[in-house]
Amino acid sequence: MDTAASPAPIFIKAAAVARRIGYDNPRTFLVNRDRLERENDFPLPMPTSMFPLKWRASEIDAWVARQGRPRDLDAAGENIVAFGPRRESAMLEKARA
Repeated sequence: MDTAASPAPIFIKAAAVARRIGYDNPRTFLVNRDRLERENDFPLPMPTSMFPLKWRASEIDAWVARQGRPRDLDAAGENIVAFGPRRESAMLEKARA
């Protein structure tokens, strides 16, 4: 019988999430959070944490591994979130249309 307990999950706040996904500050991440959740399957914060919001670190790391790190682009005065090489060309083509 295996008596080793699985490690407790690590929860992180918006500032740590922002750093892990490549934003300069947590405000930029929070402004883009709804869009990331809606359009890019970004992990939701823990439902029991009202304030401050907290996410499972493992879910954020897995999302970055799947999606790549977003970066803000300023194209023709619009703020666009683009992703790593796997999705970048499609996102830029959509933005130009």
